[in-house]
Amino acid sequence: MVVLLVTGEMSLGAMAMVGVATTVERLAPGSMRFAGVTGVVLIAVGVLIIARAQGVQ
Repeated sequence: MVVLLVTGEMSLGAMAMVGVATTVERLAPGSMRFAGVTGVVLIAVGVLIIARAQGVQ
């Protein structure tokens, strides 16, 4: 994560969110459900970013 921050490929806020999500996935009682929801949300965000880059609104 430090390398990504130093090279400018990732913001500190994004790294903090990833760190929190990883911690919750490891420590929460319903971690498998949280991991599934997190995966779906990240895929949806990725699709939206790609669509916006292509000019689809």
